[in-house]
Amino acid sequence: MAPASEIAILSLVTNAPVEDPSSDAGKVWKATLDTVKAQDGFQRAYWGRQVESPDTLELVVDWDSIDAHENFSKTPIYGPFVKHLGTILGGSTVITHVNFDPHPPARAISNNYAHVTEMCRFVFPANLSDSQRSDFESSFASFTKAAEKAVAFRSMSSGWVIEEVEHTSLKGEKGKAFAAAIGWQSVDGHMEFRKTDEFKDTIKELREKSVGIDVHHVSFSEV
Repeated sequence: MAPASEIAILSLVTNAPVEDPSSDAGKVWKATLDTVKAQDGFQRAYWGRQVESPDTLELVVDWDSIDAHENFSKTPIYGPFVKHLGTILGGSTVITHVNFDPHPPARAISNNYAHVTEMCRFVFPANLSDSQRSDFESSFASFTKAAEKAVAFRSMSSGWVIEEVEHTSLKGEKGKAFAAAIGWQSVDGHMEFRKTDEFKDTIKELREKSVGIDVHHVSFSEV
């Protein structure tokens, strides 16, 4: 099985101080990370708050394979683990897996390398054909070349989401998605790239070939 990265988007209780290890929320979060790190097949993890939505926490876990994560969910400790984590959550949790290329996506995600990461997801109908998929990948390769020229660009990993996804653009149906983690020197640096003709020309094709796009920023700490 190929390595896979779990992406968990967690809605925190408002103002939960997970960064403070002496707080109740911080202790729960530390216990969460310690449990994940102890699992067979764990490689590394990164976490941080979404810049645009600070009460939303994002956790990315690199696993030897998606089976390694699924095996963890079948262990006796998983139920208590989820219940304990739930004490600091105030809303829904969304978990998907991505076969990032290159793997691991550390240089695009860890703030040891990139100060902030643009997490981008392109959404498609479930009946996306192989030729449409290849056509999108070709356009994304052009986008990547354009991004690599930007002064603030640091690194990128991307790949198809393994599961089917839900999105408002799909109008109640499930669909497919392509995810990209793009490391930048800063959010402002990313915004400067968006002003360039290279960005405008290449993103136009990506928008035309997908039905929806989600974009947000996270400064990820590597565990």
